[in-house]
Amino acid sequence: MVQVNGSLQATVLRTASYTKATVPAASAYPRGIIYVSDAAGGAAMAWSNGTSWISQLTNVAI
Repeated sequence: MVQVNGSLQATVLRTASYTKATVPAASAYPRGIIYVSDAAGGAAMAWSNGTSWISQLTNVAI
């Protein structure tokens, strides 16, 4: 886990990669972002709303 107080500059942000079967509990990572390699509609970034991982492509729970 990275925590920053102040500014953070990066040219590339690499997130953790998961399959639908291996995503961690969304409740453990509210506002977290991950990459899901086998999401519906194809590989996608997903964000945690505290309950579910939501696909950036479909705006639906993974």
